[in-house]
Amino acid sequence: HETRIKYVQQLQQIIFIILTSAIPEKSSRMTRMKMKREVLLCIGLLALLFEFTSGSKTNHLRLNEDFQERGPEDTGEILILSAQRGLDRVDKKALKKQQQQEKKALRRERRKKKRQQRKKNPNGDIGSDGVDTPEKPSVSPSVVISMAPSAMASELPSVSVMPSATHSASPSLSMVPSSHPSVFPTIAPSVSNKPSFSPSLFPSDQPSKSPSLAPSNLPTSAPSKAPSQVPSKSPTATPSLFPTSSPTFSPSASPTGSPTYSSLPTFSPSDVPSLPPTESLVCGGLKKEERNEQVTSKLLTSFPTGLHENAHNWIVYEDKRALCPDNIFLEQRYILTVFYLDTNGSSWTRKRRWLSANDECEWFGIECNVDGFIRNIHLESNNVIGTIPDAIGSLHSLRELYLFENTLSGPFPLLPDSMFDVRLYKNNLYGLLPDSWPQKMSILQINHNKLSGPINSIYQVSTLRIVELHRNEFNGTVSAHFGSLEDLNTLTLHKNNLSGSIPDDVCALRKGPLLRETNKLSRLSADCLPSPNTPKVQCSSAFLFEEVCCTECHE
Repeated sequence: HETRIKYVQQLQQIIFIILTSAIPEKSSRMTRMKMKREVLLCIGLLALLFEFTSGSKTNHLRLNEDFQERGPEDTGEILILSAQRGLDRVDKKALKKQQQQEKKALRRERRKKKRQQRKKNPNGDIGSDGVDTPEKPSVSPSVVISMAPSAMASELPSVSVMPSATHSASPSLSMVPSSHPSVFPTIAPSVSNKPSFSPSLFPSDQPSKSPSLAPSNLPTSAPSKAPSQVPSKSPTATPSLFPTSSPTFSPSASPTGSPTYSSLPTFSPSDVPSLPPTESLVCGGLKKEERNEQVTSKLLTSFPTGLHENAHNWIVYEDKRALCPDNIFLEQRYILTVFYLDTNGSSWTRKRRWLSANDECEWFGIECNVDGFIRNIHLESNNVIGTIPDAIGSLHSLRELYLFENTLSGPFPLLPDSMFDVRLYKNNLYGLLPDSWPQKMSILQINHNKLSGPINSIYQVSTLRIVELHRNEFNGTVSAHFGSLEDLNTLTLHKNNLSGSIPDDVCALRKGPLLRETNKLSRLSADCLPSPNTPKVQCSSAFLFEEVCCTECHE
């Protein structure tokens, strides 16, 4: 939509320039006509673009491909080519219409020729080629259905709208069933689109493909493929493949191999009880109880410290997706279920498809990689309340965790080694930071929480670019090892309980007259304003000629 608006605006500018351009008062008629044609061309191209917004899907795809390949600078050429394609389609439609008219004229000429031949020979039959044919049955059946049956039976069955008056050697291929049953059974069953109105007097050697409207007087030697609408008066020697819609009057002589499913009970009980019903199997031949036990065992192997009871029950008994024990996505579906239940998912602002039969990659805020494993969790500003479960640390493909601006509490969560971007700011997290961190992490934003303790474990991650720790309750000093983070761009430390001074190695990351041109630290904040007399953190450096190396100083 935005792309179409851009092209429309460009065309509007072109038309405006043409309309407002100065035309000499003494310009020739040819000049004015040329100007008029250009205006009409631009208006036509604009109309074509609007037609693109409401045209067929094929036109949309074709224009979209042209725009992507050539770009907005070739808008005029693209629309002219599209207009040419439209003209080609019009020419094809006109040619098709002309061909249809020629066919109609040819058919009218043939009908006129036949009428003239019938007038010349009123007693004879006229073939499709206009040649007289004698009154004898054809050797092979007609391809076209006749309106009335033949007077004499043919050697092969005819395909007629109405049945023949006399029976043929082989069954007729009739569009409408006969009104009375045959006196003698045919060798093979009749091939009819509809069943006969009355049953045959004698059973056929083979069952009919379509059941009759009324039951047969005598049972067939083999069961019918489909049940009749009314039950038979006497049972067959072998059970039917499908049960009847209503119960039989007499019980079967022997029980069936599998239970019969009938909407109504039988009138009389069977002499011998049926065999016990079979149980449906799942997951390649497992009973439901076996599948449930193996799923539980698989989860206990992955989470030996214990399972979340409610999450386990949902995965095993309530999840309509019913993953098998060997499914590689079983653990991540369980982890997301734990996260949903521990963070009061029912009160989230947006929770579309969570805990549904859909694939977990389709749940709101979840993004997966091409292999189907969870890559990103984006649930920021979503009224997520509760604690972040440590099971999140078992999502080994997770790269982005966006849970900022929620009401999360509890200690800092366990992060997987694959983590790249962590944004948990503006929550109520408390406690100490972990001793180890993912070594590929680039962004750590945990400001506006209630975290405490030292911060020096963070410098272990050499790939960090953005570290925002302000407005917490951290204490201690700032380690000089932060100066080894060569890619560090942002380090915010203000509004904490830190003391001491910013090490010179950290200040050296700032760009100064004696520093390398590759230094990138552009934002460094600390509580370096006097409060009330001396600042909490000293932020001056000999590398910067005793100037303050912090970009922001707070009380």
